[in-house]
Amino acid sequence: MNQDNEGRLWIATYQWLARYQGGKFVIYGRKQGLPDDSISAIGSDHSGTIWIGTRRSGLYRLRDGVIAPYGAQMSLGVGSTQSTKTATTISGLFPLMG
Repeated sequence: MNQDNEGRLWIATYQWLARYQGGKFVIYGRKQGLPDDSISAIGSDHSGTIWIGTRRSGLYRLRDGVIAPYGAQMSLGVGSTQSTKTATTISGLFPLMG
């Protein structure tokens, strides 16, 4: 479970990701771009991006309503001081230092 900087509550299970706001749930799953239903971690950053760690498919980000993969095929922004880099493992989502 995670609360983002706008106060929305995000709930992750092995089958879906949900945003709870204003008494309503919005569900995210395969139809919305998640590659599989094995979410192992969730987090958010200061810009409002939601980070989703999966057991089988790596790290994904949800920004402006779009879910996209994040990792080797994406630029990690090495040297950027404005973003927090994260890694996903079976144990969860972790910030990377350096």
